[in-house]
Amino acid sequence: MVKPESYRPAYYEGRDGEASGSNQNNSSSGSEDSDDLTDEEEDETEDDEDDAISGFIRDMTLMATDRGDRGISPLFLAIRENHKDCVRALLKAGCTLEVMAEAAGKQYVGPFEYALIRGYVDIAKMLLACGITKNVMNPLMLSDAFENLLDGETEKEVEEGIQLVDWIIDQLKDPPPLQLLCRKTIRAHLGSRVLGAVLELPLPQKMINYLALSELNDY
Repeated sequence: MVKPESYRPAYYEGRDGEASGSNQNNSSSGSEDSDDLTDEEEDETEDDEDDAISGFIRDMTLMATDRGDRGISPLFLAIRENHKDCVRALLKAGCTLEVMAEAAGKQYVGPFEYALIRGYVDIAKMLLACGITKNVMNPLMLSDAFENLLDGETEKEVEEGIQLVDWIIDQLKDPPPLQLLCRKTIRAHLGSRVLGAVLELPLPQKMINYLALSELNDY
């Protein structure tokens, strides 16, 4: 899939076969020019690229959510393939959790129960950490997911399933913790610049780490 032009980082310029002030014969001079950049200019370039990538990830995650294409978003694709790194990157970039995909029998499934049904517990935990709510869950699908967790082959597996289900139910209690609600509100306010903007906030490092979803690195 081609990235939208508006979200292309600076280093994409000139790679589509069009001249952009340099060509293959001038590659060495381009390299010399980059060496002349000041530290401040290099930081600005990196920030621009981070903003572009952040915006692209967020935009792509907001796309493909209508019924016509079955609601498959990049988040669902990453969950389906059990790509935890991709899920983590999308969540940190501020992708929307308010999306459901079409399942069998004309039902719809949310990202949380979808991850549980496929047995990807760590991904489900990441979604909970980001504050996903029951409003984006199909109760029937969630019930099926719980049954799968409780269907262990050994007594130990059954006990672990019971503990996990109890823990999930506790995490989904209403209302959510105020601390979690505050984080969701701040991140939503920062919008597509959340990846870089969080790091620039005049806050203690511990709070910045919390707003940046650093705990997702534990999964």
